[in-house]
Amino acid sequence: MSAFIVDPYHIRWLNTYANRWQVRTPDAGSNLTHDEAATLLWNQNVRSVAYRYRDCRPDELPGMVGFTTEVPDNTVWQHVAYDSDDFTPGHVLAALACLEYQSCETPDYRETAAYDYLEAIRHEAIRRVDGFDSAWEIKDPRFAD
Repeated sequence: MSAFIVDPYHIRWLNTYANRWQVRTPDAGSNLTHDEAATLLWNQNVRSVAYRYRDCRPDELPGMVGFTTEVPDNTVWQHVAYDSDDFTPGHVLAALACLEYQSCETPDYRETAAYDYLEAIRHEAIRRVDGFDSAWEIKDPRFAD
């Protein structure tokens, strides 16, 4: 398995979506600002890649040159322009899958607030898939009321 540190724009893009739909994490991240939550995502990605490539110095980790270290908790993440054509549930789910794949190397990944925040964004995106609200229980049409 290989891993890399995503482009900071990737984090900004997901953070913009989360902010647009007011996504909050159920536990640890519920009191976080969107900037703090984005920092969690970034730092977990860096932590994951550093864990995967333990023999590398921070400036040698796979990712954009100059963007391979953790950032301070008070980092401000500028939002990207929100265009509903770009922020489809499919695009959001794919972006989440990419970030999760790059961020899951640490043994504690599923216990992190970053994981909780990714899951909260994922659930919001799933709710926005066409037809999601109309298909709760699928019944055999032969036995319809």
